[in-house]
Amino acid sequence: MESLDWKCSGVDSYYAYIKSTALSNDLMDNLYRKGKESPTGRARLCMHDDPADSLNFMVIYHDERTIVPIHRHSPHGEHIVLKEGELELILFDSELSISSNFRMSPRHGDNFGCFTPPNVWHTLKFSMPTIFFEISKGPFDGKITQFATFP
Repeated sequence: MESLDWKCSGVDSYYAYIKSTALSNDLMDNLYRKGKESPTGRARLCMHDDPADSLNFMVIYHDERTIVPIHRHSPHGEHIVLKEGELELILFDSELSISSNFRMSPRHGDNFGCFTPPNVWHTLKFSMPTIFFEISKGPFDGKITQFATFP
């Protein structure tokens, strides 16, 4: 199994930079194992060199323990492509009412990829261990993501 330099972002998310390496079964096994070990079921492999890169490409593990807060990105959206598992992408209008949702589950012939446009409130829900790809324009910094607040 490949050895990775895993880091912890906050208390709930592990990540490792693998840069432009091929995605091997060892890397996927490592991602799955690290996600299972995480207290909130999150791990990601960053295939870009640095958050400042113009393209951010990640392979992400989330499971049913993962809670993704309602959020939006500006000025860019994001592409999600499912590798295995199931997820539900829920989109909200400006009043934070559900406007649409997309179930992704290749096992059931559902969608396996989706684009969330910029400035659209959204969340992801997981009912099982899931691995997906997230692709977005960079650079990434805390200013591009806004989290919904409720009274």
